[in-house]
Amino acid sequence: RTLTKLGVPMDPYPRRVIEPIQFRNPFLWTAVIRGYAVQGKFAEAVSMYGCMRKEGITPVSFTFSALLKACGSVGDLNLGRQFHAQTFRLSGFCIVYVGNTMIDMYVKCDSIDCARKVFDEMPERDVI
Repeated sequence: RTLTKLGVPMDPYPRRVIEPIQFRNPFLWTAVIRGYAVQGKFAEAVSMYGCMRKEGITPVSFTFSALLKACGSVGDLNLGRQFHAQTFRLSGFCIVYVGNTMIDMYVKCDSIDCARKVFDEMPERDVI
């Protein structure tokens, strides 16, 4: 995250950093995915998610938050729906922050009905 804020180019830097680490955890992967997403490198973010899953690492809710934000940024509703489904399948319903990101993704993809449905089904809400 700090490297992203400083404007350090993310590609191929994260791969060089993450490859030598023997015990990779979901938080490390999420940081790399988020870094790509923040820089608008959607394909790279999704690619890193695929690498994470191939290694058998279960994502955390913040992983999906980064991916959903990327989907909203590029208006990819289909992939956003897939990540929405995976959020529920892998981690049950999400925390408020991820729910808000999910709503934001649906709104940016012009799917207001889906955004409203997510909001209505959130077990906990905050002010949007």
